[in-house]
Amino acid sequence: MRHHCTTGRIRVWITGAAAALFLVLLFAGTARASQFTLRVDGLACPFCAYGVEKKLLTVPGVAGIDVLINEGKIILKFSEGADLDVAALNAAVDKAGFTLRGLLVRDAIGMLSRDGGNELLLTCSDPRATFRLKFDAEDAIPAVDPGTGARQVLASGLVTDFDSRPVQLIATKIKSLQDTLRGRP
Repeated sequence: MRHHCTTGRIRVWITGAAAALFLVLLFAGTARASQFTLRVDGLACPFCAYGVEKKLLTVPGVAGIDVLINEGKIILKFSEGADLDVAALNAAVDKAGFTLRGLLVRDAIGMLSRDGGNELLLTCSDPRATFRLKFDAEDAIPAVDPGTGARQVLASGLVTDFDSRPVQLIATKIKSLQDTLRGRP
C-alpha cells in the first residue's frame, strides 16, 4: 500500500513539473518574439553597415544590431527596460548618411487602451513605448477594442512617421494575447 501512495505522489509531481515547464517555455517564447527592424535606404556594403551600426549603438537603450545589407534592414536589440525612442533612431540613421524608411514592429506585446480623445493606444513594456494605432483594415478594430478597460495584445505593423507623439503604428496584425496563447487565429 505504501508503494502505491508514493507512486501516486511521484505521478502528481511529474505532471505538475511538466505543466510548469510547458508554461515557462510558452511564455519565454512569447516574450522573445518581439522584433523591431529598421528599413534603411542606401545600405550597400560592409562599410555602410559599420557606419550606421556605430551611430545606432549611441542611442540609449540599443544593446545590439544585426545589419542585413542585401535587404536594407537593421534588426535592433534593446537593453532590458529600455525606452524605444523612434526619433533618436531616425536621427542616428540620418547622421550616418542614410534614410530611414520605416520601423517594422513584429509581435510586440502590450496593453491596448483608449486615450482621452478615444484613440486606441498600444503601450509596450520591453522596450518601453506607446504607439497610437491606425489599422490597415477597419474590420480589425472591433475584434481588439478594449472598450473602457485595457486588454493585452500582440501587435505587428509599420511606423513611418518618426516625430509624432505618440508614434503612429499602422497595424497589420493585432490579436488578443490570451487568444494567441490558446492557439486561436
